[in-house]
Parts: sequence; C-alpha cells; structure tokens
Amino acid sequence: MTARLVSESEDYDDELVSESEDYDDEPTAAVEKGALCLLCQARPRTAGMAHGYYIHIYCCFECGKKVFREQKVCDVCTRPIDRVMHVLPLSTQAEAWIRNVRESASQASDWSIESRPDQ
Repeated sequence: MTARLVSESEDYDDELVSESEDYDDEPTAAVEKGALCLLCQARPRTAGMAHGYYIHIYCCFECGKKVFREQKVCDVCTRPIDRVMHVLPLSTQAEAWIRNVRESASQASDWSIESRPDQ
C-alpha cells in the first residue's frame, strides 16, 4: 500500500495530488463491493485520517482534505486529526502479481527445505 502524508501546512491544490492520481487501474474488489466514501458516496475510500498510532479510513482523499481543513476531528472517534494520508488501493492486476510472487517464494522455500540433506 502506498500512502502520501499531508500536513496542515501543505497547500491542497490539484498539483500536489496529481502524482498520486496517475493510478487509474481497474478498482479492487473492495471498491467494487461498495467501499465508497461515506461522506460523498461518489469515490473510493482513499483517505487515512491519522491521529496518534491510529488511522481511520472512511472517506475519499478529497473529502478527507475538506474534513481536515474545516473540522480537524475524525468523524469516527472525534480525536484531533494529525494528518491525512492518501491511501492508494492496489489494482486487481497488482494484487494478482503480489499473490503470485508470494506463492512462488513460498514454494521455493518449501522446496529448499525438503531437498536439503539430513545433517
């Protein structure tokens, strides 16, 4: 997962976010199953509202920036928001690739253990 930190001092114009909006792969199954922003119901949940060691993900990055600017508290727990993180969900293609790599690595380690001679 990739995240981008946004602090209170940053300007929230489109130029700052354009680098992370280049990911236009097909949405993951979670987005397809209805994990849309609870505030606007139009975009996927891509904002991580960070406070201390906790992050709540309930809205899109655009709504998250607005919440941070206007109310500065998390809608889930009412803690003050330290920062908004832009969470970039993986495409289904990237998910499949990671699963394949992990499965291959697991099979390779199983093979090396089984093929090792007794000591």
